[in-house]
Amino acid sequence: MEAEDRHLIVTYCRFGGDNVSNLSSDDFSKIFPQHVLNRISKAKETFARLADSHADDEYMKVLLFGQQAAVGLRNYAVSLGLPEERIELDANCKDIAEMVKKIWNRIRTNPNPPRVYFILSNWQWVFIEPLLALKDERFKFYFEGAFDGRTTDEIEADKKLEKVAKIGIKQNKIGSMLDKVGGSVSSNLKG
Repeated sequence: MEAEDRHLIVTYCRFGGDNVSNLSSDDFSKIFPQHVLNRISKAKETFARLADSHADDEYMKVLLFGQQAAVGLRNYAVSLGLPEERIELDANCKDIAEMVKKIWNRIRTNPNPPRVYFILSNWQWVFIEPLLALKDERFKFYFEGAFDGRTTDEIEADKKLEKVAKIGIKQNKIGSMLDKVGGSVSSNLKG
């Protein structure tokens, strides 16, 4: 029986030149942009940190989301020391919002949803901010930012290709009312 997911390390690997032709080379820095390789390295660091704090890594998965080049990035992840059996690919992901939707559909009905660690470039947190601000104790979302050394113009062009991720979560009316009352009481106590 396969172990349940307790930790998902969700790594966004899409980049402008996703039509990579030479996936057989072992020189990954010549094939993939450095900011994407940095995200894979951050996923490895996150995996190692979680593995050190838990008895068994069988409950952890690293998910690589991108386009066709994600297959080659899997090889890079394995070369860094990530266990191949813990890596899953989605080579049909056009943007961050679609990646979030796929993760949300995977975990939303799970009675014990896993913790989700999003690995993105350090400036991309704004696209998953609704998840990070979610006030539902069942779901735990975290952001791990990877260094992105591209120029401001390159990053600005990349920003135009993305949109803020949105999820549909139904809160019960009593919980929503209690949040409002609690917020009101808290602000009154502050003066």
